[in-house]
Amino acid sequence: MPEATKLEKYSYLWDGSSPEWVLVVVGQDKSGQEPRYVIFNLRDRTALLIEDDKLSEEIKRRMIESGVRVVTSLEDGRE
Repeated sequence: MPEATKLEKYSYLWDGSSPEWVLVVVGQDKSGQEPRYVIFNLRDRTALLIEDDKLSEEIKRRMIESGVRVVTSLEDGRE
């Protein structure tokens, strides 16, 4: 499957059509490193795990660029 097709399969995560999806900050340390994120559905209380690391990072980048909500705990994101 072409890379663009794989990516577009997940466009609902950043296009605004499914606002229940957020990014949860995990594993951020004090050394100034970039935070790591988990894609999480607040309504269903489930995480979305994508096995392809490159694809996962691109999806998270698009979510951030599109203004998807980022929370530091699941309590922050409670609906």
